[in-house]
Amino acid sequence: MNLKKTVLLALLLLFALIYFSPQSNEDDIAGVNEVKEEEFEDGTTEENLSLSRDLGYYMNTLLDTHTWLLKNNEMEFDQQVDRLKRFFIVQKGEDLFIRWTIKEETSANGLADDIRIIKALYKAADQFDRPDYKELADKLASTINKTQQIQGVYTDYTDWAFNEPAKRVTLSELVPDLFTLLNQTGQTEEVLKNAKEYGVFFPEFYDLESQQYKWGYDIYMEEQLRIAINRQRIGQPSLAFQTWIMSEWDKRGKIPVRYIRTTRFPAVEEESLEVYLYLAEYFRLIKKDQYAKVVETYVYKLIDEKRLKLVHFFEWQLYEVMKESHKEDISTT
Repeated sequence: MNLKKTVLLALLLLFALIYFSPQSNEDDIAGVNEVKEEEFEDGTTEENLSLSRDLGYYMNTLLDTHTWLLKNNEMEFDQQVDRLKRFFIVQKGEDLFIRWTIKEETSANGLADDIRIIKALYKAADQFDRPDYKELADKLASTINKTQQIQGVYTDYTDWAFNEPAKRVTLSELVPDLFTLLNQTGQTEEVLKNAKEYGVFFPEFYDLESQQYKWGYDIYMEEQLRIAINRQRIGQPSLAFQTWIMSEWDKRGKIPVRYIRTTRFPAVEEESLEVYLYLAEYFRLIKKDQYAKVVETYVYKLIDEKRLKLVHFFEWQLYEVMKESHKEDISTT
């Protein structure tokens, strides 16, 4: 591993060492990949980039970061494209699919994960003058256009072993870049626009067979915030949720990871880096910068005081970007 790459990864993983011990080596039901201390050798990149989600975030970080070390890191990006081709991409005829994980056998992708990778490829094609990146992005987008729709709505994934798209669309997965990178997205956008708050919370997904929105007893705040962000970015405010989340922050000074839908009370006390990063982003989107600054300072203290039990690889990337983008707003006192 060359020096530049070693330092590059050290920036993203610097804080992870204090959170994870060798016994923390189990993935959760959704395939979450933890960062483990014993893996910080040559296998670090391979182990922590075993999910398409993490790979997509990392590729975009290489292009978007403001730090001198990562800026225009063409060689590192090209290595990740090679990794994408060798381990993640599956070809079926003319179609190219992206496996959501390489840690187990799978014949399914992840919609938002694919969009992040496609976005990074298009941006890098311009930034590095690499038409082959654009060609690859075109093929990946074309596959989604062709195989991952039901009734004109893009779904969570495609199972290419059975040539069958999912029967649902998770609203938090409808990232705004989807509507600019894919074709004929009007009906999918309507699904997101019409997902009104029930009380203050959004439904989690839209079932394409029943053509109904669905929600559960417990709600997860990272999903709710991502839905609110997705809607805000396409010009669809969520005023009930906005009012509630501001009031909840004013009242508690924190937002736990899970709430009870009917009572609107926290179901647990656990906090997560992901929730607060999305919360700060949402506050900035709705022009509540002072709230965002307070949240970002709180995040910094959570990290500094080692109060988080679990942090995923992609969260460290988002945290580093947040620190660099808004370092003037973060109070360290």
